[in-house]
Amino acid sequence: MPQSARTMHIDFPNELQSQVDDLAAQTGRSNTDIVTDAVESYLRNQARWQQDMDAALTDVDNGLGYAGDDVLAWLESWGEDAELPQPSLVRKQ
Repeated sequence: MPQSARTMHIDFPNELQSQVDDLAAQTGRSNTDIVTDAVESYLRNQARWQQDMDAALTDVDNGLGYAGDDVLAWLESWGEDAELPQPSLVRKQ
């Protein structure tokens, strides 16, 4: 079943419009499909970021956090064979 749609006028910078045009030509997709997919992806990512931020702020409000040294050690281990697990939340005193 087709979704209802509304027309929206967007002024793209020339370089961005060229990139959309190029991708449309390479993939055989319409500019509309490419831009719609891009906006949907952006909105999903922003919603996920907001959920993660809200959860982090709730943890802070509840006195929970991460030990800074543990986080730095974890980050430094990324990509290593012995990558450390994500640190656990700890109750702040």
